[in-house]
Amino acid sequence: MFKLFLSLLFVVLLLILPSALVSQSNFSLTLDLDSSAGDQAVTTLNVTSSQEVLIQVYGSNIKNAVGISLLLEYDVSQVSYQGFDIGDIYHFSGQVLTDYASNPTSVQVGIASLGDSISVNSGLLGTIRFRTRSTFSGTLIQITRYELFKSNQVYAEDVSNISVELLSGNVTSSSDFNGDSQVDFSDFWLFASRFGSIKGDAYYESVYDLDNDSAIGISDFILFSNDFGKKVSPSNNTIVGSMPDIYWTDIGTRKIQKLNSEGNNVEDIVSSGIKNPAGISFDTMRGKIYWIDSNIDKIQRSNLDGSSVEDIITSGLVAPTDISLDLNGDKIYWADKGTDKIQRANLDGSGVENLVTTGLKNPLGIVLDIASNKIYWTDQGTDKIQRANLDGSSVEDLITTGLSSPQGIALDPLNNKVYWTDWGSNKIQRANLDGSNVEDLVVGLGDPRDVALDIATNKMYWT
Repeated sequence: MFKLFLSLLFVVLLLILPSALVSQSNFSLTLDLDSSAGDQAVTTLNVTSSQEVLIQVYGSNIKNAVGISLLLEYDVSQVSYQGFDIGDIYHFSGQVLTDYASNPTSVQVGIASLGDSISVNSGLLGTIRFRTRSTFSGTLIQITRYELFKSNQVYAEDVSNISVELLSGNVTSSSDFNGDSQVDFSDFWLFASRFGSIKGDAYYESVYDLDNDSAIGISDFILFSNDFGKKVSPSNNTIVGSMPDIYWTDIGTRKIQKLNSEGNNVEDIVSSGIKNPAGISFDTMRGKIYWIDSNIDKIQRSNLDGSSVEDIITSGLVAPTDISLDLNGDKIYWADKGTDKIQRANLDGSGVENLVTTGLKNPLGIVLDIASNKIYWTDQGTDKIQRANLDGSSVEDLITTGLSSPQGIALDPLNNKVYWTDWGSNKIQRANLDGSNVEDLVVGLGDPRDVALDIATNKMYWT
């Protein structure tokens, strides 16, 4: 559907601007793994598992262009596509269109406008965002074809030499720069004093170059931030405490709480102003927690530390049960068993849309597979697990037998699995994403409600 839509859009451009297909031109592209301003021509980078990777795309001889299309190929077992952010050269109303659902090994990015053309000759077209898998061992990401709609011609080129290489950086450097066995603010100030330096600079020191790429930049900061607040074993200089922080909602205490990564301290995050919190979800890039409150029929959010609680959606809800975030599309999705609907809105609560409004009886858990453009949910009233496209179209029954009050739901897309809790049978189960091959994982539980996965550590958590 995307390819058809993109083709139709560019056909419109061609009708507006009669053109001829040209295979060679002065138009060219480069990729840069250095996220600082300007094309640094960095095409090799050491990265670790579950790390976000930013690839800047620069173009030259692009003046008067009204449309650009890029086809990137990558190894889906090593990285996952996260999104494309439009660059600063588009002073017109540029629109970004992506297709990564029809072929999981490639992504096609189309940038088009029916308004003004690009007014500069070269610059940043945009930034592609990938994330390395938990089993990352190294990979190549390359542009294999590009097209440019410019003036009265279309330039198209199949290429094989525009690529970046991501290497597995088994980082041995410690973020404990002052050697006090704790990664804290004193280490941060030392790191900040070297930030932005490259090998050869007077203030560059390799100890702060955590990814060993001869530059102290954003990727090093990400590695440092992952270690921040943790202890370091003096004997082998390794980070102690690999368990993630665990957050949960508690309707009995009317709190949102957290267990720290050391596993020795429970902290109240939000302890006032909520009555029946449930369905917690996170936007760590913006530092936000989202949740629903089925007693006061609201969707709310706060900072990760529980401060600055905000009401996001306060009307139209009857009994919301669960939420899930699409951070690429800046959307929040939720199920409402009172209205028997699946709905979504912008992250600030505006633009509420009805997605699925028929065939539901008591939808409870909801989860998104952004890469495959799918919503999954459990329905306690029909004893089904279903899915649809992110816009609510093409509803499918996945599992229709053997369920007895399914509740929470979670996905492992890389391994093609959907997990859920079943309150009636007191089980945690899983199946393939198409509903086949149902398995019992944990039995004999007492009313299991929700389930969460930590793919990186191969762990499953439930309440």
